[in-house]
Amino acid sequence: MTRRPRAVADAAILLSAMSGPDPSDAATVGSKSKSADYSAALKAGGLRGARIGVARKRFFGYSPVTDKLIEQAIADMKAQGAAIIDPADIATADRLDDCQFEILLYEFKADLNKYLASRGAAAPVHSLKDLVAFNMRERDREMPYFEQEIFVRAEKKGSLTSPAYRKALTTCRMRSRTLGIDAVSPDSVRWRKTKLGFAAPDRSCRTSRMPACPS
Repeated sequence: MTRRPRAVADAAILLSAMSGPDPSDAATVGSKSKSADYSAALKAGGLRGARIGVARKRFFGYSPVTDKLIEQAIADMKAQGAAIIDPADIATADRLDDCQFEILLYEFKADLNKYLASRGAAAPVHSLKDLVAFNMRERDREMPYFEQEIFVRAEKKGSLTSPAYRKALTTCRMRSRTLGIDAVSPDSVRWRKTKLGFAAPDRSCRTSRMPACPS
């Protein structure tokens, strides 16, 4: 059974365990020198003086329950001494879906093929192509409520060296980095590089994909 973290300390422990390189994932090779014990950074008053941006545009308004939880978290951080920059919107947040999904299709095919190939001769399928064919043969049992559109679209993609994949990757990186987080409120949210990531002139956070931070 998997337990969700209930506190910042839990999240820090999990992040420490997950950080670092994975021999089976080439994308993590560069993270060897970035492994850290994130729990060591936990301390009372750690948010005092932090500058935390709230990227509202695109990330809020989908779920009243989720919005309420995030608003409470923002209020809690403010009560702990953090300076809340609200809003700190990301101008390109609504321009990432297309290139992200294109990347997903290519990488899904590549990684699934790699995994299925590692299962050995005894496995019933050895590739995404085999899996699509299996689902079609067992259509009534495997797809009684929905089709396998994503599988089919992914199977049509080429390798991770294809120009289309490289273009999508370059586009997403430009929109999420240079034109995205790096362009957020340069006058109000100022970052300095630290061992664990980025921080404001005093102390701050820059946590990717979290609405409570401008990333």
